[in-house]
Amino acid sequence: MARLWDVASGKQIRRFVGNTGDVLSVAFSPDGKLVATGARDATARLWDAATGKELKRIEADMEAVNAVAFSSDGRQLFTGGWDAKARLWDVATGQKLRQFEGHNGDIMSVAFSRDARFVLTGSRDDAGILWDAATGKLVRKFEAHPHNNDHYSGRHLPYQITSAAISPDGQLVVMASFLDLQLWEAAHGKLSDSSQGRELWTTEGLFISVAFSPDGRLMVSGGHDPGIVILWDVASRKQVRQFEGQTGDIDSIVFSPDGRRVLGGSSDGAARLWDVATGKELRRFTGPLIKVK
Repeated sequence: MARLWDVASGKQIRRFVGNTGDVLSVAFSPDGKLVATGARDATARLWDAATGKELKRIEADMEAVNAVAFSSDGRQLFTGGWDAKARLWDVATGQKLRQFEGHNGDIMSVAFSRDARFVLTGSRDDAGILWDAATGKLVRKFEAHPHNNDHYSGRHLPYQITSAAISPDGQLVVMASFLDLQLWEAAHGKLSDSSQGRELWTTEGLFISVAFSPDGRLMVSGGHDPGIVILWDVASRKQVRQFEGQTGDIDSIVFSPDGRRVLGGSSDGAARLWDVATGKELRRFTGPLIKVK
C-alpha cells in the first residue's frame, strides 16, 4: 500500500489500495496527477493522485518490480525488476514500448535523463548501464569495483549497485554500492576526476539510495548501519552535512522539485522531510506498518 501525505500538516490524505505484495517503489508524474507504484506482486500500477483510484495495472515483470520512474514529459514509465530486465511503457495506453536486457542481476534502480533520450539502470551485478531510450541499445556500461577490497571482505558484504542517478545536465552518473559512492563521466564511462584524483566517497554506513538536486550542485545519500543521510557537494566531493532525526535504516531518498527539502523513507515506518539548508527535520509522516499476506 502507498500513502499520500500533506506536506504542510503531515496528515495522511489518501491511500492507494490494490497491490497484493509489498510496494517497493513510488513516483509522481511531473504534473502531479499520477502516482506510479512498483511492487512484489510483479506489477506496476498507475493511480489517480486526486482520488486514489487505480487507473492502469501493468503486468511489468515475471518477478517483483523494484523501481519505477516517469519521463520528464510524463508520457513514459520506466520499470526495473528482479528478473534483471528493464521495460519502457506508454503511460496513456499501458503498452510496453521496449525491453532492455544486459544485466545479470536484480535491477535495483532506474532513472531517466532530463531530456528522456537516455535511461539508466543499476543492478546487483555490480554495474550501471546507460541505454538509448528510443532504440533500447546499450550506450555505456559502468562497471563498479570496490575501492578497498579488504573493507568489503572484512564486513562480509557483496559488492553490488543499490542505487544510480543521472545528473540534471546528463554529464554525470552516480552509483551507490554499499560502502562507497562512485561518480562517473557519462560521456566516457570513466570515474570522474576530483581534487583528490579518482575519488570514491566512503563512510562506515551502507549506501542504499542516492539522488541529485534539481540544479545538480548537490547530492544526497541514504543508507544503513546506522541509518544515515548525508548531503554532498558535487564539485568538491565533500560532505556538507548530515540530517538529524532518523532512527531506522534509510531505504529511499529524494529532493523536492525546488531543491530546498529532502524526503527519506525509513525502516522504522516513517518518512521524514528535512531542510537542505540546515539539516533539520521539518516533518515526520508516520502510518501503521501493514504486512501484506
